[in-house]
Amino acid sequence: MKRRFNSTGVCVTRKHYMVDIMNKLKEIKELIDNEFYFTINKPRQYGKTTTLSELKKLLKEEYLVISISFEGIGDSVFEDEKNFCNKFLKIMITSLTFSNKEESERLFKLSQNINDIGDTSEVITKFIRDSKKEVVLFID
Repeated sequence: MKRRFNSTGVCVTRKHYMVDIMNKLKEIKELIDNEFYFTINKPRQYGKTTTLSELKKLLKEEYLVISISFEGIGDSVFEDEKNFCNKFLKIMITSLTFSNKEESERLFKLSQNINDIGDTSEVITKFIRDSKKEVVLFID
């Protein structure tokens, strides 16, 4: 397959010409290894999603990576605390379904009867504390 330039979504190394971002990925991984929070904030079409995609690949052996997005969930979910908390956990569960079915099921069992942000925090804390790997959460 011939590679081509891509400016409309995630770049895939085998399909698209890409700038080598390995040094950037190593710097970000060092932040994660040292338990720092960070944001990636750049204009449209700057490579944010591609960077996160490549970072997930780099981290998947060492970390349990959960990648979520609120894109397309609508505004009504933000109007009610219980609804938001349940949707937030459901998005996490769905993300895990694709990468680690066992952990997805474990989070699902923990997330029953959620009423507020306090319950949500307790579930996430217990989930992380009892995980076999360190957990990294990307919110896109």
